[in-house]
Amino acid sequence: TKDVKEADPAAVDKRYKEMVVEWKVKSLFFDKEDDAKTMAAAIKAGQSFEDVAAKAVADKKAKGIEEGNYVKPRDLAPHVMEAVATMGTGSVSPVLPVQSGKTAGFTIIKLEDKRYPDDPAAREQAEKAMVNAKRSAVWEQYKTSLLKKNVKTRDTFIKNLDLDSPKTDLDKLLKDKRVVAEIKGEKPITVGQLMEALREKHYHGMAQAAKSKKLNKDKRPALFSIISKRVIEKDAAERRIADKSEYKQDLKEQRNSSLF
Repeated sequence: TKDVKEADPAAVDKRYKEMVVEWKVKSLFFDKEDDAKTMAAAIKAGQSFEDVAAKAVADKKAKGIEEGNYVKPRDLAPHVMEAVATMGTGSVSPVLPVQSGKTAGFTIIKLEDKRYPDDPAAREQAEKAMVNAKRSAVWEQYKTSLLKKNVKTRDTFIKNLDLDSPKTDLDKLLKDKRVVAEIKGEKPITVGQLMEALREKHYHGMAQAAKSKKLNKDKRPALFSIISKRVIEKDAAERRIADKSEYKQDLKEQRNSSLF
């Protein structure tokens, strides 16, 4: 990732806008869902939000129609924030359940405007985040290339290895020498090694994890965690990275930091 120093400007701008955006909204609060649905249907039929809202307030079926205020996404409930984030300017949300303290009800929101205040610190943070994301993508591409070049997995065998079955002897599998993956020029990975990795993850007990149907779900991620470590170590050895002065200096600094 050493050559990744800049992020795509469009990606930075998108991230920045997500961080600083403020929404100007109008909203109505309904005690009854049916009243909210009636208003939503009227808007869908072509009536304006303002006209239907004014009638709902006049009929005392809703409250809250005031001049729109700018709000930050973090000021809204997560499900409301997600709904508004997908809306275009001028559009109206579906009926959304809301709760404030002990008061529960329903709301309909109109998004009137979006603005993006100038925030140099946020832009710098967005640039760093996108550079890190790009580095992560390059790192994953590197690992994928190593896997394609060096690894062959026994996919059918792994798929049929039912670790969640109550009939499976998990302790016996810890000693199982059958191969689940081969690495070019290295020792193969066995069922026992895979089970050991799963035991480390589920340190409260694999039997309980099997009852919760977690082992089958985790077996492939655990296997590829082992594989990734092995192929990276193999590639590092072939590149003789441990002999390089830069590596030795980084290792020395890391050791000193750990000791302190």
